[in-house]
Amino acid sequence: MQPEAFERGLVDMIRQRGDLRCVEAGPPTLSIYRTLVLGRFESAIEASLPRTAARLGARLREQVATFVAERASRSHYVRDIAAEFLGWAAPRWRADLSTPRYLVDLASYELLQIDVCAAEDDAPHPSAPIGLESILLFRRGARAAAYGFAVHRLADDADDRIAPRAEHVRLLAYRDDADQF
Repeated sequence: MQPEAFERGLVDMIRQRGDLRCVEAGPPTLSIYRTLVLGRFESAIEASLPRTAARLGARLREQVATFVAERASRSHYVRDIAAEFLGWAAPRWRADLSTPRYLVDLASYELLQIDVCAAEDDAPHPSAPIGLESILLFRRGARAAAYGFAVHRLADDADDRIAPRAEHVRLLAYRDDADQF
């Protein structure tokens, strides 16, 4: 990505937010602001998608810069950056033959973990055994998901680069009694 294109996208984002001081201050200040924005976005993505970010390696920084230049985040919340980045990146990753085919599923699974773990809990834990005649009550945090790769079987270690097996997977994600995913 050309620095000029990035700066145009950054200036547009700054104007949208209404903070024109750094734009008016000139190029050195804009360069510092650019570095800070990129760092914040990259850190948010690495924190939310650690295994995905590790597999992207050095390409992550370039993709974050392109994301910020083309679209940036529409939200004021750092917690939304990874999901917006994935929404932007997924079609590009699917079209790029050098990107592992499972990467979109892995990133989606990592976001699913965050979503389930952050969901409010409103349903009581069952006090009686569940039987065939039982009525099931799911917590608000329960989510159904389907993937083309067994990304749920990958190690939690971001340094592990084993590729998941290609298979159709349907999951019901939830937190257990100990609030574990």
